[in-house]
Amino acid sequence: MNKLTFLKKLEIYTKLVVPFLPGILILMSIFMVLSDQSSKELIDAAWILFFVGLFLVIRKLILAIRYIKMVEYGKRLEATLIDIIKPPEDSTNKIAYHFEYIIDNENYYFITKSIYMSDFFIGSKTTIFYLKNNPSNIFIPATSAINLH
Repeated sequence: MNKLTFLKKLEIYTKLVVPFLPGILILMSIFMVLSDQSSKELIDAAWILFFVGLFLVIRKLILAIRYIKMVEYGKRLEATLIDIIKPPEDSTNKIAYHFEYIIDNENYYFITKSIYMSDFFIGSKTTIFYLKNNPSNIFIPATSAINLH
């Protein structure tokens, strides 16, 4: 078991949840402005925005808790970057990074499009965490700029 300090748990939480807080605060601000209006439609729209923001916060919080549990109870392993797919220049798609990892002589693959992987090159290694009962369910700290060393 990999015991995380409170500060490491806080780092995971802040890297996963905090980037979404400005957008959520904007939604909440719109909610407050619209709820002051007398129109029933505006008040309904304000409530919808409020619940969308609340849903996003809860979703990210659950994701952060899941990742913390994966780090604490999962297995640590190195994955190797095997391919980089660059989209056409006129495309809005991000670069796709294809990784491979091996567990019990079985190969597993995953693709990430994280902006934090831009320093990676083919052959680069990154730490991943997986659950023993489901090796394809992984957490990649590098995709959220989280350092767990």
